[in-house]
Amino acid sequence: MIDWVRPQYLGELSSFRNQFKNPIEKVYADSTASEIKISHRQLYILKSAIGDLIQRKDATTLRRELQKKTEFVLAVRLTSLQQEFTLRYLATCQHNSDMTSGFLVKVNHLRSIANHPHIFQSYVFPEKKRKSTGSAISSIAGNGETANDPVEVDGELFEAAQVTPGEETALKALMQSLSANVQGKLEPHDP
Repeated sequence: MIDWVRPQYLGELSSFRNQFKNPIEKVYADSTASEIKISHRQLYILKSAIGDLIQRKDATTLRRELQKKTEFVLAVRLTSLQQEFTLRYLATCQHNSDMTSGFLVKVNHLRSIANHPHIFQSYVFPEKKRKSTGSAISSIAGNGETANDPVEVDGELFEAAQVTPGEETALKALMQSLSANVQGKLEPHDP
């Protein structure tokens, strides 16, 4: 690091190893008093030589200069499409018997639904390219479908893996933290 900031400031690599690195690093519990004394002396010389080049400051310097950090938490309602995808995803997770994906995969799917349904599509069908015109996600409401039906994306059905009751509780809690609209307690907000 020092050589990058100030080339050859500490000399050639071989002389640096002989003068500083080896005497400092080669001290063990069974080393003689003279070896320990040489090690401490070389460490002191090295620290003195590079003291002006290295500034070891911590966050206290910044705390005096910067304003206090203010954080905001914004609760954003899901759109009706996001709400429907979420409920359908949770329902298919409950009713599908093949356990193919883990809890964290399901959490990522729910996060992608909360962020944008097209992201959910890229998780489910990564090999498909988004069409340049029109929506890549088919309508999932109003076709006489129930919440237990798999979600249809680009004409293909998405079947999620079954979740345990504990995972279901955790997934619902995650979605409630992402939006106050998961369980349909509030009216969906469409922009």
